[in-house]
Amino acid sequence: MLTYAEALLENNDPTKARETALEAQKRFAESKQVDSEWQAWLIAAQASQKLKDDSTVRNQVSEANRALSALEEKWGRNEFALYFQRPDVTRRRKILEDLTSVIE
Repeated sequence: MLTYAEALLENNDPTKARETALEAQKRFAESKQVDSEWQAWLIAAQASQKLKDDSTVRNQVSEANRALSALEEKWGRNEFALYFQRPDVTRRRKILEDLTSVIE
């Protein structure tokens, strides 16, 4: 679902991308997959940005950052640092940082 949401976003369907990302986020939260949950929040935030829904972007960026903090707490600093070295995670983290700076 996460990949599908990202593909929808890249193919200019932000409404469906956001719906799909939020559905994925719920599933990840229920199954405690925090590493995927933050990414679902990020895709939802990107879609909300394309939809010019600024207040929702702020909330979703906040949730993505909250999930990242929870992940660091769950895994510990060393494992979390290794996770951040993955190219896909590095790319998504950069997007989240950019969104965070835009909304502040």
